Amino acid sequence: MYAPYIGKHLPLISPRISFPLHSDRALPYITPRIEVDDLQVIVRRRQEHQERLPLSQPVPHRDLSQPGNRTSADNRDFPELVDPLRCDPSSASVLRDSEERVERASSSSVASASSISPRLRLQTPSFASLAHSSPEFRDASETPNQADKYKTPLGQPGRPNCGGYNLEHKLLQDCAWTREMYDAVQVHVHLLAKRDLDLTKSYQQQNTDKLRKLCQEIVENYKLHQYQDSWPIRAMLKLYLKASSESHRRSQRSTPGKARSHLRRKAASSASVGEALG
Repeated sequence: MYAPYIGKHLPLISPRISFPLHSDRALPYITPRIEVDDLQVIVRRRQEHQERLPLSQPVPHRDLSQPGNRTSADNRDFPELVDPLRCDPSSASVLRDSEERVERASSSSVASASSISPRLRLQTPSFASLAHSSPEFRDASETPNQADKYKTPLGQPGRPNCGGYNLEHKLLQDCAWTREMYDAVQVHVHLLAKRDLDLTKSYQQQNTDKLRKLCQEIVENYKLHQYQDSWPIRAMLKLYLKASSESHRRSQRSTPGKARSHLRRKAASSASVGEALG
């Protein structure tokens, strides 16, 4: 038999494993953060620097095309004024030196032109000043705002909380209608709808030719030609026909069967009489 023995416990902590880094190329350098000044600060500093510069003195004009007005310095600095036919070949080096001086003078003149004080520069009007002063620009800027109120608004009338609009607020506030004009047009629309349309049906179920003639009559009477597709009249018709058709459906639910059929026959006979008179 085997004698009992006490075994040695394994170590609880394993040795640390190191992973060496092998790279063929060096690590990239991190560039320092570059602080860039604001554009307004740069412009203000440049203006302050230009204002501190002395004003340039005006140079008297001399006609260098005449030989009597030219000096030896002019002939030296501007060799194009010297007749090349009078120069011998031995003076070619002098001409090359003169050309180099002309190039240096032109480069210095360009550099000095960029440092001219802003008080000496030509003040050109901006586009914004032209837009406020010129009537052509003012009319062009106001035209889109005036045209927007004549376009058909988005959504359905009478549903401002569901993507639509309030017709009364739209016409009185945005389109500058008066209360008298709004009430007169609304009453006229209701009278023509009672005369020409079927009040038991909604706007979508009406005859399109009758709707077009009704809208045309209102437009001609109140001079509303600028409104796209006669949308104020059509919006009033939608609201009025919606209320009348819903009222008709509610009355049908509460009316007994015989009375309902009697009303249906009465409505059909009145419609036939209207078509015969029309």
